[in-house]
Amino acid sequence: MNPIQQKMFHVYEEIKKICEENNLRYFAAGGTKIGAVLWQGIIPWDDDIDLVMPIDDLEKLVDIIQSSESEEIAVFNGLTALHSDILGIKVYDAHSMFTSNNLLNHPDSFTGIFVDIFPLIGAPTGDIYPFIEDIYEVSDTLYRQRLFGTDEAFIFQCIEKMDEILHRYPFEDSDNILNVANPIGEHYSKVEFLDCQSFPFETSHIPISKEYDSHLKKQYGSYTKDWPVEKRHSLHQEFALVDDKKNIEFYKESIKSSPIKNYIEKLWDIKIGLEKSVFDIDDHRKMMEKKYQQLEKSYQQLEHEKEVLAESLRELESRYLSLINSQSWKITKPLRDITNFIQSKRK
Repeated sequence: MNPIQQKMFHVYEEIKKICEENNLRYFAAGGTKIGAVLWQGIIPWDDDIDLVMPIDDLEKLVDIIQSSESEEIAVFNGLTALHSDILGIKVYDAHSMFTSNNLLNHPDSFTGIFVDIFPLIGAPTGDIYPFIEDIYEVSDTLYRQRLFGTDEAFIFQCIEKMDEILHRYPFEDSDNILNVANPIGEHYSKVEFLDCQSFPFETSHIPISKEYDSHLKKQYGSYTKDWPVEKRHSLHQEFALVDDKKNIEFYKESIKSSPIKNYIEKLWDIKIGLEKSVFDIDDHRKMMEKKYQQLEKSYQQLEHEKEVLAESLRELESRYLSLINSQSWKITKPLRDITNFIQSKRK
């Protein structure tokens, strides 16, 4: 493991210890699950560890870490923070710095080298997609507002809406569950997901559902050690300020007392403008997609009605041919001829 991976693995070990001491459930997620299955550890080029926890267990973990006097780890609650780029929490090493460029203008959201933990929440039985649409609608708005918005009251309203979604279907009472950070790719039968096994993970172990193969294929399509070389890079480090020697307090003070603060603020204003343009374009794209889907639905409805009419015409044509070829039609032909002759004379 490289120095970044060593620190985040140490954070994982601390999380594991707390969870086991307090009977809290946790599971590997995303690339961490792939790493455990294929490498029995962290993917060689990965720069984060992803876990999921039932929402109530996750909230207990936050309380335990915040009330502890640990000098090794701390926690950032991205579910309730004013500024955040994550719909989850970050448990981080207290002696390092690892913060996304998106948050460098918000020192209250600085973190060290971290482990991401996302909430597993209850989901409805039957059609799950209206609930998923609710999640995306609120989370998209919340993401934009927390990074680029200025109306704090509105941001906290969005946070409250998301909190309602997180607890709408109690985890313990639900048959279906999902990862709120990726509800499309990670929704499962609760019984199936909780039936897990322990996989080797570096010098430790990590819990993974026994149905990991079908779950990973559902999420990624396929997974293999033979990743394209161009995709073997540390994605998070490319867009973050990373230092495994100095902590977040050092950087808070350094930025606060340095001319670089003004530079960051100016860059931030430019970034906000660019991001707003990107989001506006994306909103327009979504609107056009929705309109296209409505037109496609109308077209399909018209095609269906056309087919129904065509089938009715074919049926009438068949009945007509059957009628004129019938014995009754032939027998009554002289009578029809006489009737037509009389009607013509009356005219």
